[in-house]
Amino acid sequence: MIQLLEETLSPESIARPRVVLAVEHSLERSAYAAALRSHSGIDLVDSVGDSTRALQRMTESNSDVLIVDRGLQPLGGLETLREAARRFPGSNLMFLADQVSVAEAMELLNSGATGVGLVNRSMFKETEDFSTAVEVVASGRILLNPAVTQMLASGKELDPLHEMTDREKSVLRAVSSGLSNRAVAESLNLSQRTVENHLSNILEKLGARGRNDQHGRVQAVLHFLQASGRLVDA
Repeated sequence: MIQLLEETLSPESIARPRVVLAVEHSLERSAYAAALRSHSGIDLVDSVGDSTRALQRMTESNSDVLIVDRGLQPLGGLETLREAARRFPGSNLMFLADQVSVAEAMELLNSGATGVGLVNRSMFKETEDFSTAVEVVASGRILLNPAVTQMLASGKELDPLHEMTDREKSVLRAVSSGLSNRAVAESLNLSQRTVENHLSNILEKLGARGRNDQHGRVQAVLHFLQASGRLVDA
């Protein structure tokens, strides 16, 4: 499930770390929060849905672990972690993102944080897996999504298209042909809500999800056209 850069946890390193969880979507946030609350070795201080509140709670509670996802508003997940590293040197930071660039990975690893986690949702088959990952980062260790390890080892960026499911690729291909979400749903025999969920996942993997859904959609189309050889840079 996870790749550690050090040995397994020692008993001395586990001392009920105080955690602030900041995830944009409420259902996902609730699931992660429930996992952390059920873990006897973790003290979940708060579960919030925006970056301003997350940084405020870190300050108020003197917590030592901050977990954010890429889409966190209003700052964005990466900028929230930058600010946390500046305000709380030596804290432990976890970035929950389906796609991380070499530059982002190196920035977080060199941020001055004690423990760093670069993880994605596919690493957590069970709720216990998420709690274990948080415990590792809280102990001051480095936890990497295997794809990030591969990327750093090779020195090359991973193509987000390789991270997408066949259905997501079908949706992106249809969107890139100029179809609306409704037309995509009809052409693929899916509900419009399912298409919207797929598109949200696609934007997350491309690092394009944010407040402006239309802008993210354009980025997704441009990426697909470029990856498929249909767009040539000037």
